[in-house]
Amino acid sequence: MTLRIDRRFRGPSRSGNGGVSAGLVAAAGTFEGPVEVTLRAPPPLDRDLTVAEAEGVVTVLDGETIIAIARARDLVDDVPPSVPFEVAAQAMAHYRNRKDHPLPECFVCGTAREPDDALLVHPGPVKGRDVVASTWTPTGSVDDGTGRVASHVVWGALDCPSFMGLLLDTPFAVLGRLTASIRETPRVGEPCVVIGWERGPAEGRKRFGGAAIFGEDGRRLAWSHAVWIVVDPSQFVVDDEDSASGANRNR
Repeated sequence: MTLRIDRRFRGPSRSGNGGVSAGLVAAAGTFEGPVEVTLRAPPPLDRDLTVAEAEGVVTVLDGETIIAIARARDLVDDVPPSVPFEVAAQAMAHYRNRKDHPLPECFVCGTAREPDDALLVHPGPVKGRDVVASTWTPTGSVDDGTGRVASHVVWGALDCPSFMGLLLDTPFAVLGRLTASIRETPRVGEPCVVIGWERGPAEGRKRFGGAAIFGEDGRRLAWSHAVWIVVDPSQFVVDDEDSASGANRNR
């Protein structure tokens, strides 16, 4: 079995958005319930990756290089309350990467993409709350063929807000692990709210974030826990597309 990450789903210009890539890996397995995906290397774009499943573990490889490992995992329900759609819309005005995005082409949170090609989830801080929030109304470009959003796209929407909720001073970090639970995928055209928050104190270079998606009537559709690794920005080279390349830098 093989898996391919289309260039449309890039985070950096040369590798996949961490959340979407993790969602594709999770969908390649026979899992029920929450899934944990650990990213071991930058997910390559536009080439076939090998998928192997054994004893409940899915491994995705690029040649001999392990790209990701997925397994079933319990997920603690620690989701904060949502915010009204109008409040999330106001928070987006304070999205910290709006004027100077380190990865403007990111499928989820980039600022150089079009609404019919990317998600444009731009979480900003909510006044009086320790969360960030963004609106998200999925377009037909992410339809799974049933009028619902494809599950790997939902994983993507749960990625970037989990970092923005950390409110870190540095924008350089690697998504090391994403664990997600999807109760229901949104309907195409459904006005949603996405929130992000910090889940606990830092441990060395590790940071712990969470994200959740709420539907039009306030019902919780999905949520995630993420582990981020703060990295030295000198590890990254800016190419002539003005995007970072090198490691799996998703922010």
